[in-house]
Amino acid sequence: MISRIDRVVGGLRAARLINAYRARLRDQDLLPDRAALSVACSAYANGCVYVVAAPGQVWSRISDDKDDPEQLQINEIDYTLLHGHSAICQELSGTVLRMPLDELDARFSLERWPELETD
Repeated sequence: MISRIDRVVGGLRAARLINAYRARLRDQDLLPDRAALSVACSAYANGCVYVVAAPGQVWSRISDDKDDPEQLQINEIDYTLLHGHSAICQELSGTVLRMPLDELDARFSLERWPELETD
């Protein structure tokens, strides 16, 4: 469950993320620019975990299940035929686990993105 992306990363970074996704949709999927922008804005506005999830992010537990870790950091996003789209995550204890993106979205909330590298 992701709240408004600009509240997590700030307005300027949110605009950069949306514009980068728009460019990928335009270049890779050959969408017209206006359609690509519309899809990109919608994906980020709705917190589409398949678009938003990225390495370095920290996600916090929102479920009542105490067996879920309090926080997870995403190490990588992976896709396999067996597991589908998954996040390879590390718990605070150091344990590494694979979590389907749908489960990540349902049981955790995006807490923070990695810090931006300075030029």
